[in-house]
Amino acid sequence: MLSIPKRVLLALVAVLAAVSVLLAWVVKDPARQEVRAAFFGYLGDLRQGLNPSASRRILPADLGLLKQGALDRAGSDPVFRGEAMEFLGIGDAAGFTAVPKERFFEFLLDRTMKMHPRVRDVLSEGKVVGTGVKRTGSDADLTASFVLQVPEGPRHFTMRIRLTKVDDAWFLRL
Repeated sequence: MLSIPKRVLLALVAVLAAVSVLLAWVVKDPARQEVRAAFFGYLGDLRQGLNPSASRRILPADLGLLKQGALDRAGSDPVFRGEAMEFLGIGDAAGFTAVPKERFFEFLLDRTMKMHPRVRDVLSEGKVVGTGVKRTGSDADLTASFVLQVPEGPRHFTMRIRLTKVDDAWFLRL
């Protein structure tokens, strides 16, 4: 029978305990829960039709880029421009610049839901059956799996979202 010195045995137990604590911390990373909470807050806003609240969950820099893209499209697409002017309540194209960037997100979200009712159905009626989070520092990728019951049987959908942490808050990326 092998005789292992007591000191070596205690060191081995200490190393195993440290590895166990480290693995528990990695598996129960509190930031992962924060990412999931940010996602479920956004999903709740979408389900309730709270587009202004949903827009505040988007990274402000991304909203600025979205506004610029919408302005570019409004300048070249008269149908899009008319829809945007009606939704935003402005009388002429010059009024676009005064509209807050969040309102452009709300307009595009509303327009998307009207154009793609299946997306609205999945978000409002689908059941989230799983989420996965891969986090690297202040960036995270979240994958959410949905099941939607339809007459033909259950349909499965996956949503992938990137989030960024800024000033202790997680924002969704566009």
